[in-house]
Amino acid sequence: MAEAWVITCDERRVGALTTGALEAGVVLAGTTIADVGTLKDAGGTAANAGVSVLVLDAASSPSEAEVRSTIAAIRLVRGDAVRILLVVDEFTRPGESLVVSALNDGVRDIIAASPHELAGTLAMVLSTETSYADAMRWRGEDAPTPSRSGFAWPAASTKAHVVERVVEVERVKWVGTPIVTVAGAQHRVGTTHLALSLGRVLQAQGLRAAVIVPAVTLAALGDTYELDFNGLGRGQRTDFDGLTLATDVTPGDLADAEVVVWDTGVYEDSAGVFKLGTARCLVFGGCEWELGPISAIVSSEPEDVIAGFTYCVTLATEDDFAMCVEDLAGLSCVRIAFPSDWKDGATRSDLAGIVSAIVGEA
Repeated sequence: MAEAWVITCDERRVGALTTGALEAGVVLAGTTIADVGTLKDAGGTAANAGVSVLVLDAASSPSEAEVRSTIAAIRLVRGDAVRILLVVDEFTRPGESLVVSALNDGVRDIIAASPHELAGTLAMVLSTETSYADAMRWRGEDAPTPSRSGFAWPAASTKAHVVERVVEVERVKWVGTPIVTVAGAQHRVGTTHLALSLGRVLQAQGLRAAVIVPAVTLAALGDTYELDFNGLGRGQRTDFDGLTLATDVTPGDLADAEVVVWDTGVYEDSAGVFKLGTARCLVFGGCEWELGPISAIVSSEPEDVIAGFTYCVTLATEDDFAMCVEDLAGLSCVRIAFPSDWKDGATRSDLAGIVSAIVGEA
């Protein structure tokens, strides 16, 4: 049976924290009421006690830096042998620095709950296995309909969202062309490289393929990709050995193409457009320190939405990729051969699954 230690800076929260741990069936090895000056030492004490679970109440600490130091101290002593459950304020968002830092330090259980729901939420999380897909749990009285893992963003205007989506769907339907959207969980993870590679592979399948890339991106990467032109301006296009490259246009401007690959940029800036693709490829780096952004996306979107994405892992070793597949259990993951020559469309077996689904639509 797992042994747990609870650390908080607010004695008023001890009851809920210990109740949640006990309801999950763990043995409570110790409880520490710390202050800013003793928080890190409390973490070291718990780690040295040999517990397998540590509940760290960050919401009660006035110092985010000390919370980070405490996590680091625990990892230094015990590595990943201790499962850390980080309790944050109920208004903490996935993109905030403490959450990103915790994810990078291997914390897979981040709990945001109001005081009266804290015990129940903690018990629920302790009773389940950890995964990056379930790295954030959200509970709140005024929260909208829960998405995957219980996390939900504040609701936007429903009318505006519907109007925007209808316009985009009609545009894509009018084109009558399969649209492959490619987005990155963050910058510099190989989004443009994958978009260009997919275009080339689809061309090798005998299709008239076009790739839409932001002008600023293509101009900056002209030398890298050894293109025979000095970049393109907004709304321009060029033929590169039979593959149409265009910048800052919509698929409707490429109606002569049989398939269009659209590099939509970073996901958080283009999620609405990205979701409209016939096939949707979400790119992220496979190194452990790069998993924060993809975890935030998976945790904040409804389950039926994330189930429709293909998760493309770049710069990943076999072990990194295996970890990503395990953490994104049930979702479609592909290990992308990167870096590789995007112009070689005949030997990209890593893209076979994506391409076969697209070819079936073309």
